[in-house]
Amino acid sequence: MHADATDPSGVAAVTLTATHSSDGLIYSGPMAGGGGTYAHTLGPFGIYAANQTVTWSVTAVDGAGNASTVGGAFGVRPGGAC
Repeated sequence: MHADATDPSGVAAVTLTATHSSDGLIYSGPMAGGGGTYAHTLGPFGIYAANQTVTWSVTAVDGAGNASTVGGAFGVRPGGAC
């Protein structure tokens, strides 16, 4: 997952939360990066994950403590690919 986050007051933190439709929470924590670009690798997903959905959200907090969240979902294809 990649996220772009910038703010005039600076970016204090960017976190990713991802859940799998059959296994529940798979990751909740910081995204590495800086300079406006942040990333974290999800997966690989095992064969058991085929035809399931991963729901994700990214929350960025600026230097003043204001938070903004975006999210979405993607399907895992047979073989564990996204």
